[in-house]
Amino acid sequence: MDSTAMILLIVSTSVVPIVGVILIMVLLAGRGRGAAKRAQNWPTTPGQIMFSGTEPRRSHSGEGGYHTSHYPIVQYAYQINGQVFQSNKLHIGSEVGYGMKRHAEKIIAPFPIGAVVPVYVNPHDPTEACLKPTAPASKILTWVILFMIGILVFTVALSAVIYALVV
Repeated sequence: MDSTAMILLIVSTSVVPIVGVILIMVLLAGRGRGAAKRAQNWPTTPGQIMFSGTEPRRSHSGEGGYHTSHYPIVQYAYQINGQVFQSNKLHIGSEVGYGMKRHAEKIIAPFPIGAVVPVYVNPHDPTEACLKPTAPASKILTWVILFMIGILVFTVALSAVIYALVV
């Protein structure tokens, strides 16, 4: 195999999958941000906080052990046209856990039990509501995308260096 073919093989087997993953993440992040932007225009109605706390969840870590993430949990009730609804949706999109409990507690601090707070309600589906029309999971995806782009640039630069050394 000549050096040009080897470089093309390296680039195609490393760059193409990275680009594919980046594109998928860009689509997911864009979807989450779009949903959050739409939710900012939803009408609000008063809701009452019924529960506010954190929930530790264990998951397998990459080293074979376990990792605990702390999730902010807020349950609230609100009324639309005389009908009572309940939700535990804090943000738009996926839940976000935090490695430190105090970070999750900071998120729920504005929502003590019994407080009356504005609830953003989807005008087309009153069962869909949230307390903060933001998408923090999309922000995390954006950082992952930037990291992946860094890996992509490094891979291409490394391939160019290898090519220059071989040729």
